[in-house]
Amino acid sequence: MLAVMSSLLGIVLAGILSFATATYVSRRETLRRERIGFLLSAYRTLSDASHRPLESNARAFEQALSDIGLLGEPEQVQLATTVAHDIARSKTANLDDLLHSLRGALREELALAKEVPAMPILRIDQ
Repeated sequence: MLAVMSSLLGIVLAGILSFATATYVSRRETLRRERIGFLLSAYRTLSDASHRPLESNARAFEQALSDIGLLGEPEQVQLATTVAHDIARSKTANLDDLLHSLRGALREELALAKEVPAMPILRIDQ
């Protein structure tokens, strides 16, 4: 009887542990997808703002820097902070280092080749 109870307890504990592990893994994957989505949106917004007047999309630009501050890697947060300070001081900033860092991190998260030639920034004036 004790052996049966012990086996039953082991099965229940294994089930609970399995459920907890699956829930944890699922939650981590959901958070990872959300983070990628926010950082990809920030990358697109900053890329769009690069070499264009800031006034045309200032609100989206501010939101992108805020998202990087919340969800970015420490290097990206530092670069975003530098961009914010530069804009506050002189109304202009170089986004190349931040865009490069975001691009590399996103490619790594998406399991893409990290080292690829840099894309030129194309601007079509209308």
